[in-house]
Amino acid sequence: MTSTYCGKIDVNSYSAEIRYNAVYNLVIDEINKLSYQHMKVRHRPTPKLGQTGLSNRINSCFVNAILQCLFNTNKLCKLFESRAIERHINIKNQGTSKGALSASLSAYMNAYWSGQFSFLNTNRFLDIVSSFVQAEYDGNSQQDCHQFLIWFLIKLAADTNRGYEELSTNIEMYPNANLLKNSMDYITKQKRISSSIVADIFISVLCTISKCPTCGQNSSIFEQKVKFNKI
Repeated sequence: MTSTYCGKIDVNSYSAEIRYNAVYNLVIDEINKLSYQHMKVRHRPTPKLGQTGLSNRINSCFVNAILQCLFNTNKLCKLFESRAIERHINIKNQGTSKGALSASLSAYMNAYWSGQFSFLNTNRFLDIVSSFVQAEYDGNSQQDCHQFLIWFLIKLAADTNRGYEELSTNIEMYPNANLLKNSMDYITKQKRISSSIVADIFISVLCTISKCPTCGQNSSIFEQKVKFNKI
């Protein structure tokens, strides 16, 4: 007898205090029920560590491509596979998933590297992502892979953000080119807005120096950018 997906669940029904654990346990339970290890499938492949496939819900390949990348990002794996991310969740943040996104990714990353599954059903992940990131990311229509990655990382970082000021801009212009002084001032200001252990992995600071051809004065512009190399 094959288990079936139980359908979309409103994870907002879980209180913020228990949401991470509730969602993690829900996802793990469904992975066990729906993935190949627990299904009577003829000639199923033998699970191998790091060689786990992901299901495709009509057009969810753009999500699967990103998941494979995140599953193989060492610094992120250390946080999520071990569930170490849980202690960094800030449930007081407004407009966030209160840990639901983090719990879902943690559960799938744990299962992916367990060496027990040759296949993971991602229906629950897609439902949670479409609830907290964008409704279009439910896997039923084609979407831009890179754009999904940006939005997902923003929402994932928001779960662990300890900043206490509203975001006005991440670009700051200084009237001189004192790089050390200006960079320290910029980073201090940005930490008041965004201080997330997830963002620390993917965010870099771009500095542009300009020189006025008329007066010769230098100015420096600092801007946060998402980086994907050397992580």
